[in-house]
Amino acid sequence: MMQVAVLGLGDFGLAVATQLVRNRVAVLVVDQDRERIELHRDKFDRALIANFTNPTALREVGVQSMDAVVLTTSEPMETSILAVLRLKELGVHRILAKAENDDHAHVLQALGVSDIILPEHDAALRIANSISWPHVAGLMQILPGYSIMAFDTPGFLVNRRVRETRLREDYGIAIVALCERDPARVEVNPDPERVLTSSCALLLLGSDASLERFRKRV
Repeated sequence: MMQVAVLGLGDFGLAVATQLVRNRVAVLVVDQDRERIELHRDKFDRALIANFTNPTALREVGVQSMDAVVLTTSEPMETSILAVLRLKELGVHRILAKAENDDHAHVLQALGVSDIILPEHDAALRIANSISWPHVAGLMQILPGYSIMAFDTPGFLVNRRVRETRLREDYGIAIVALCERDPARVEVNPDPERVLTSSCALLLLGSDASLERFRKRV
């Protein structure tokens, strides 16, 4: 089972840790606030009180053996940066850290943080995209320059078979799954003979440039 440490048990950290548990991940939560730890102790595999800028404390709670560490505290910035430095010194390979702003994000990136989280920025993008692109159901970046995007099936593809869409040939993108709404179900790697309907969404994988070209068409 994957093991993840979540450092900081504020609202954001609690939400991340809770979802990890739902995803069947073994979660260690760490916070300096005894009351928070005691309040949520029973929800996680381990809940410990520690100062996560202290290298000895971090070593004692075992963050160096985790598959990933999520730093959910971004203020003050100095504390966030020091915590990242301690984690790097302990040899933690995958660090995900919340950033307060773009400058903070740039510093974390320079320190070698694997994934930088800008919650307000990301939420703003999702809201703006949902308004601007009502046919786009969701977007997830999997690697720099490559994403998975969910589209409501555009009219020009309704009643076509998967093999007839020519998405791979014309756009360099692949249909990795279909999501039917009624009844709710997901078809991974759909049959080439599957006929697309207006009630399903397409889960498409490709480069951001290719997905953008397709988005402009629909």
